[in-house]
Amino acid sequence: MVCPILSYNDGVQFGLMTDKKFVPDPHVIVDRFAPEFEKLVLTLLLDPPEQDRAETAAAAPGRKKRPARRTRAAS
Repeated sequence: MVCPILSYNDGVQFGLMTDKKFVPDPHVIVDRFAPEFEKLVLTLLLDPPEQDRAETAAAAPGRKKRPARRTRAAS
């Protein structure tokens, strides 16, 4: 199964290509895509990743902007 995501002219297009042997009814995936994507967006808006929270806090009025925290890759 291939799910291309294309961005063009301020819009985003999602596609789905599959083989009937692997996904006999691809409309099930297509029909569930929008509700699942909305859940993802709401989750990110309500609980942004740690880096976004730090940047938002650093940019708050009256606070000095802190440099982004760097992490070392595991050896």
